[in-house]
Amino acid sequence: MIRGTIAASAPPLAPPIELPETIGEAFGGGYYVGDLTLVDGPDAGVYAIIFAPPTPAVSLPYKTSATATPGADSERNGASNTAAIIADGIGAYPAAEFCVNYSREGYEDWYLPAPEEVKLVWLNRGMLPAYNMTTYVSTSLQQQVTNYRRWFLIADYPPSSDPGTYQSVAKTTSTRVIPCRRIRKP
Repeated sequence: MIRGTIAASAPPLAPPIELPETIGEAFGGGYYVGDLTLVDGPDAGVYAIIFAPPTPAVSLPYKTSATATPGADSERNGASNTAAIIADGIGAYPAAEFCVNYSREGYEDWYLPAPEEVKLVWLNRGMLPAYNMTTYVSTSLQQQVTNYRRWFLIADYPPSSDPGTYQSVAKTTSTRVIPCRRIRKP
């Protein structure tokens, strides 16, 4: 004889989320800028990266002081870096605080992108013309007093700069900020 409890059948699963297919497509409160793969750790997987619209322009410093940020060192995982920033005290990080508090079309899971997430805009610039006209701050630190920003091909970039590459800037220098969010792909 088998004893036990008979469980009711599980409710039907929700329909799958439709993911963006075309770079530059309006989606999820912003625009789809490309896919990024995280190869290890608890966040391993492929993600559709969504950037907020590039206007209105907001420029803020990465941090209010030139001190280290424990755990915010991933080149690819801005969500993880932003979680480390929150743990360290988000009030000292104006750019990340702006991103975390950003809300658009009901989406509230925005974060400050990592350098490789920002790089997607450069790589896909032909399909993202609205994003090409500036530099953007990102998480991930080179050293204690600087953080990265990403240069894009713009009319007024310094001639000695290599558009589309990293440059470091003082953490306390205001640079263009753009919120980012991601959706795990199946």
